[in-house]
Amino acid sequence: MEPGCGRDCSASSGAPQAACMREETPGKEGSGTVSKRREEVSQAGQEEEEARGGEPPKTADEEGKYEEELDPRIQEELEHLNQASDEINKLELQLDDARSSYRRILTDSARKLNAQGSALGACIEKARPYYEARRLAKEVSHDTRTRSDWPRR
Repeated sequence: MEPGCGRDCSASSGAPQAACMREETPGKEGSGTVSKRREEVSQAGQEEEEARGGEPPKTADEEGKYEEELDPRIQEELEHLNQASDEINKLELQLDDARSSYRRILTDSARKLNAQGSALGACIEKARPYYEARRLAKEVSHDTRTRSDWPRR
């Protein structure tokens, strides 16, 4: 064992070397360690303050004052953005309502159409050839008119 260390600090023990080192002598109760620790904490706080540009940490009140000290143009733009955001939210709600209404109407009309189609299914199947022939006759008539008008100048 090393002098000044209360346990075996060999490399095989797996303990970090810094944990075994003691600055005070055995028998004295670490008289200067608390003040040394306070100095270290104070020094770390000063370093953080210097990193922030010498400003002390801000409290909630100070941050509130900072917000009040904004440039009036910035404040005006922020208010404008808030109003625009509120308007966008209202329009999004209207859009959601319109979409849900559209879906409801579409499903209702599809359901009604299917119900009528199933009720009149036989009649529709009987009339289908007539309407198909009518559509073809219209196409042929249109083609004939366009071909007969083509040679005219």
